[in-house]
Amino acid sequence: PSIEASVARGDFDIGLSGVEDRQELAARTAITIPYYEFHEVLAVRSADRDRFKQLADLAGRRVATLAATTAYYVLLDEQRRSGLIPVSYDEDVHPYTDLVAGRVDAVLLDNIIAARSLRRLGGFVIQPEPVATAHYVAVLAPAKTALRDSINTILLARMRDGSIEQTLRKWDV
Repeated sequence: PSIEASVARGDFDIGLSGVEDRQELAARTAITIPYYEFHEVLAVRSADRDRFKQLADLAGRRVATLAATTAYYVLLDEQRRSGLIPVSYDEDVHPYTDLVAGRVDAVLLDNIIAARSLRRLGGFVIQPEPVATAHYVAVLAPAKTALRDSINTILLARMRDGSIEQTLRKWDV
């Protein structure tokens, strides 16, 4: 939400930092075409790797994620089915430190965040089967449709020539 508010205020023209392509965002802002596909992945303590392989295995258990994200809405849906307990955070560091410390039983977040957290912290595994697939977009103020259209043209050209993929691989994304 802070990136969206900043582009709406005119603090900058484009927000491009893990912004998820969601219907309600597209209704309020000018978003680009998706430029990156990511997966929501389940992280569990190493000792629980065989016990908690999928969300349904976490019935009655606390599962952490970021508030107002695709992962959060996936957890709300699963809560209705299995009774797992979503625990939302405002940032992506503490879900994993709380997982390792035993305050939550799992974390559901983007594969990029999970892999970065695993390298930094350790003490958990990322289950190999993705829970969901989603996309990142850039966000602009609603009135910036001409700029958005120009960005889309550039993104399409960079997708065709492979330079977006090359850049993302260079930065281990």
